Amino acid sequence: FIHAKTIINEDCGIVGTINMDYRRFYLHYECGVFMCNSDVISTIKEDLLKTMEECREVTYKEWKNRPWHTKLVQQILNLFATLM
Repeated sequence: FIHAKTIINEDCGIVGTINMDYRRFYLHYECGVFMCNSDVISTIKEDLLKTMEECREVTYKEWKNRPWHTKLVQQILNLFATLM
């Protein structure tokens, strides 16, 4: 399971906790590591590809048809989103 935000190409990459919203940019201290021409890039890329083999895409139709109780819980938790 990878929670960190990760962007990788052939030579460079960034891994961090950075979320792209107002709260993260102005109220929290989040960090990221930018790497270029490092052996770590290939290791991260291999890990991402291995993880993706165990994943499956959730289609829009599947998401729209999720159980009602899941939708209810999501709506309740969404009330607290601004506090996180």
